[in-house]
Amino acid sequence: VSGASSEESGECGLHIHASMRYFSKAEISALKYFFWQNRLMLHKFSRRKNYRYCQLEDFKLAKPAGQREPFRQVTRYPESGDRYVAVNTQTGKNTIEFRIFRGTLDYKRLLACFQFVDALIDFVKCHSVLTSTTPYSWSTFMNYLRHHNKHNHLEKYLIGEGLK
Repeated sequence: VSGASSEESGECGLHIHASMRYFSKAEISALKYFFWQNRLMLHKFSRRKNYRYCQLEDFKLAKPAGQREPFRQVTRYPESGDRYVAVNTQTGKNTIEFRIFRGTLDYKRLLACFQFVDALIDFVKCHSVLTSTTPYSWSTFMNYLRHHNKHNHLEKYLIGEGLK
């Protein structure tokens, strides 16, 4: 589109919505936890320079008294009450809004963002925080992409961007 700008201006964000009916509270917690755990990689992938409108919520796992390891069952998520967070549940609709992405007019990047949200939803639904020692690490997510062959464009895009 001639004269259009998005990523170049830095003033637009790409917000992707998913139906809230599809998620349990524990799965919403897991989404927010994934974002917090992988914030450095997500900063690179999102290409945002200003996170004022998509802050990552500080997510800590509980550590029960008398135990060395944190309790790894994520059942509650931080709810700041602010809609300007990366995984927003305060949409006024029955949706979850993923606000982390910088706007783009690039088709390959747009498709990668849509596939990322779809892959992350699938990943969270089939991976418990209890399933491995690094349940929501970026490497576990990339391994999931490699073995499920559903998001080929995303996997190639992430590798091409040095985010493997």
